[in-house]
Amino acid sequence: DENSGVTSLQLGNNNLEAMAPVKEASELIFSLPELKLLDLKGNNFQVNFNSIKHASKLDTILLSGTGLTDLTGIGQATSLRELHLTDNDLSGAIPDELFELTNLEEIYISFNQFSGELPAKISKWSKLRYLYSFNNQLSGSIPSEIGQLSFLKELVLGFNKFTGELPDEIENLASLEQISLMNQKGVMKLSGPIPSFAAVPKLTFIELQDNSFSGPIPTGFLRDQSATQVDVVINLSNNQLTGDIPDSLSKFKKLELGIVGNEFQNIPDSLCGVNAAAWMGGIVGALNDEGNDGCNAIACPPGTYSASGKQESVDTPCTECGSLRFDPTIGKTVCNSISERAILMNIYADTNGEDWDYDDGWGDSSVPICSWDNVVCGNGEENDDQGITELNLAENNLVGTVPSSVYSLPSLQTLDIKLNAVSISFDGISNAENLEVLYLSDIILEDINGLGNAPALQELHLTDNELTGQIPDDFYNLAPTLKELYIAYNAFTGEISSKFGTFKKLSQFYAYDNDFSGEIPSEFGSLTKLENLVLAENLLSGNIPPELGSLPRLEILSIFRRDKSGPKLSGPLPSFAKMPSLTDLYLDNNDITGSIPADFVSASMEIGLITLADNLITGSVPEELAEFDWLDILLEGNKITELPEVFCNKVNWMEDDVGDYGCDAILCEQGYANIYGRQNSTDSECV
Repeated sequence: DENSGVTSLQLGNNNLEAMAPVKEASELIFSLPELKLLDLKGNNFQVNFNSIKHASKLDTILLSGTGLTDLTGIGQATSLRELHLTDNDLSGAIPDELFELTNLEEIYISFNQFSGELPAKISKWSKLRYLYSFNNQLSGSIPSEIGQLSFLKELVLGFNKFTGELPDEIENLASLEQISLMNQKGVMKLSGPIPSFAAVPKLTFIELQDNSFSGPIPTGFLRDQSATQVDVVINLSNNQLTGDIPDSLSKFKKLELGIVGNEFQNIPDSLCGVNAAAWMGGIVGALNDEGNDGCNAIACPPGTYSASGKQESVDTPCTECGSLRFDPTIGKTVCNSISERAILMNIYADTNGEDWDYDDGWGDSSVPICSWDNVVCGNGEENDDQGITELNLAENNLVGTVPSSVYSLPSLQTLDIKLNAVSISFDGISNAENLEVLYLSDIILEDINGLGNAPALQELHLTDNELTGQIPDDFYNLAPTLKELYIAYNAFTGEISSKFGTFKKLSQFYAYDNDFSGEIPSEFGSLTKLENLVLAENLLSGNIPPELGSLPRLEILSIFRRDKSGPKLSGPLPSFAKMPSLTDLYLDNNDITGSIPADFVSASMEIGLITLADNLITGSVPEELAEFDWLDILLEGNKITELPEVFCNKVNWMEDDVGDYGCDAILCEQGYANIYGRQNSTDSECV
């Protein structure tokens, strides 16, 4: 019966892997003539689209998070209406084939590495309603043909590298409800005037922040927007906008308005009165009720600042800058009219600079700041007086508090203040747009609240800071950029959040010797760039998630528990057979049970050390380990019953001890013992 065929194949997030070759497995799927919905998201399953034409009724594909690298052939899916490709490994220009999908209504390609321009042929998507391409590498200008997508409801192109002015045709998107072009990543960002969106009646969500838009908010801005009773979000923060805030915005009853970090100088009173009581999450009304200026909830007034550029509660007013740092604009996050030289002198004064170990040049008005001790400028010229890129003050006898104005050094990329008796807060760190490396180990930190507002941080060192409690929620805002995280030797508590699974660029994660408890989140298994994962000496318990066994770049996995009591890791030992880069595996002193899998570390080319000592492992050790010529494997303190004889000839194992003592160098045989459980010298025979 032609109506009895499979119409829907829903296998998302099912730990699925193709056992057959990709081409054959894909051909099998696309041979289903009645198939309309294909859902394989969240599986390690590469799809080959060359035979997709046979699934002529296919209208929905969900392949997000599958590691997809190639879309060749997808243009044959002419009936496709909905396509999900988020969080894959797609790169290069958006393939022409995608634009042949003229029936497409929804496309989601965020969190890939697509580059090049968004082509004019986007106009072929004439039925498109949802376009999501957040966090790619797309560049150039947004094409005028975007205005031909008359059905478009949501346009999300933030975190790319688009530049230039927005096309006038973007005003033609009469169906638009949401637009997000926030935070273009290149040196040059989106610029020119912002659109008026005057004839876009349903638009309630606008994100244009963190770009280089300039000029005033246009006359007629959101003129035809009639949904005045619903929640409206307009974020124009951190641009170069000038002029007045239009009082026509007062028609909205619930508005979240972001205008900080621009050149505005006042807010009309009509936007801060009783009719705006529900604005900014109700903070406008709360301030008015307390006799304060409700406008401060939208932006700090001239001459004041706060970390967010506005007053976020009745109890946290904006801070006075003082006459020496007065700035006539509103919404300041720091008092940033101060020069780079003045910022350095503030640091010097506030951290007892006269007692620094290295301070040549500091404070000498005749010496360019780029020649001062431990100051590095971008072009390497010591006779320059601006352009600081590195401030290297580690172990320099600093005492006091490093002022938050350090985040206003416009070109600062590296700040190193480790091993000093100083403290620092993270107020204003959102201004450090170029700060990539932050060394704060072994200084005085009460908490890390606000640190997540760093916009470009790639490497963070917080070792040995006596930090306690749970990691704050805003910390996970670092996920798009952070590559290396060092938080060892603290006292962080609570469970390790599954939100760490969003740190897709993370290669180094050192959390040794904290008090994290609960289970290891399986989401670590999605961090395909991870090279070192060190969670040893915490209070972790439960099974080791099998997802950890599929990290292709992981070199060191350390989860031992030698010094701390309480529930430990338990359950069976997973296979690490899909980890070709693994060199060191530390799992000793836990409560792991069962036998060692036959394919335990079979894919590793460089494995040199495995510590499984002092667990509850049983059975024999798999003979397959004999394929390794050099290996130190610590097995004592378990319930192992047998070592393969072939191990006794692996003369280079156990730091060459097997060559001297045979299998006793690995484990004392049954009926024999010593304090080490194995022989490692002539004085430690098994007896």
